[in-house]
Amino acid sequence: MRNASRQWLVKLLESGSLAASSIPVAAGAEVASIRDAGFIQWEKSGAGARYFITDEEAIRNLLESTGFDGDLDELTPKAKAVALHGDAHKGRDESMLLTLSTAGSPKWSNGESTLDVSDHVSRFGIATLVVRPDDQ
Repeated sequence: MRNASRQWLVKLLESGSLAASSIPVAAGAEVASIRDAGFIQWEKSGAGARYFITDEEAIRNLLESTGFDGDLDELTPKAKAVALHGDAHKGRDESMLLTLSTAGSPKWSNGESTLDVSDHVSRFGIATLVVRPDDQ
């Protein structure tokens, strides 16, 4: 299964329904075959259409059998590539992976917790952070 199809299905699972126009071009044929299998359906919505899941268990089984297992947002970019493609060198991720070595005293905060990066660097020699697009 293509990465675009997987990501779209994960979004569909998370949101419950998605606009038909949100299907990436690369995922069109696979989404159509999943619809034909009866796992998802679409219905008219205003001037367009929306997809919704009719068999959540089948979608989860499909994702698990093609590499997906758990919450993609919790994975580092390399782990996500392995989960989605079985290869750490494939795929794209909008996250940035920062590798830091510092003598200063920088701190990383995501709004919920704060990490003393210099403490980790002094204890482990290096610190790696995953910065996602919605992080501040």
